[in-house]
Amino acid sequence: MAKILVVDSERNARNLVKRTLEEEGHEVIPVASMEEALANVWSKVGEGKVAAYDLVITDIKISGGSGIELIKKLSESGIPIPIIVTGGAVPPESVAEAMKAGAIDFLSKPFSEQELLSKVEAVLKIEKDTFGKLERKAKSLLESGNLVLADKVIRQMFSLMPSSPVPHFLYYKLLRLRGNEELAMKHLECAKTLDPKYQPVVDELKRLGEEKR
Repeated sequence: MAKILVVDSERNARNLVKRTLEEEGHEVIPVASMEEALANVWSKVGEGKVAAYDLVITDIKISGGSGIELIKKLSESGIPIPIIVTGGAVPPESVAEAMKAGAIDFLSKPFSEQELLSKVEAVLKIEKDTFGKLERKAKSLLESGNLVLADKVIRQMFSLMPSSPVPHFLYYKLLRLRGNEELAMKHLECAKTLDPKYQPVVDELKRLGEEKR
């Protein structure tokens, strides 16, 4: 399930989206303003930062700015994150501007719970498919020893699905190949925290435990 940031100045709208998506198993963090969104949207990984959410849903009208301004700021960061923009009675030119700024889809208000779920599922499916291709590419690059390109691919994976244990585990393997054992173990622990049942991590921790005996 995805971790989703919802940005909307209307409390009722935030609560509706939160309840609907949480019923489907997603983790939802609602905020009212652009300032809150920008304060929450990033996570630190190693020496850089990645998106802390798998998806952002923002209204066109938000406190402290506009949804389009928020989309532009997120796009300018250079760290890709999928964005759905919402709004009521929004002029076509504003929708076009939001899409040009970096939004991946638009949802007109008022919308039904099913319309919301359909949009979210469609966007997450695109991200999941892309994530799978990047995972296969990263594994191949690690096996061939191309660590520079593997690093770039894994960072793309962090941006697509920051709440997944997979990029952390792959980054653990990359850092071990680079000889940075201390930082590598931090990523392994992070992967374990995100999903204690993720089998590659379970197997690796078992192997490391046996080595210490």
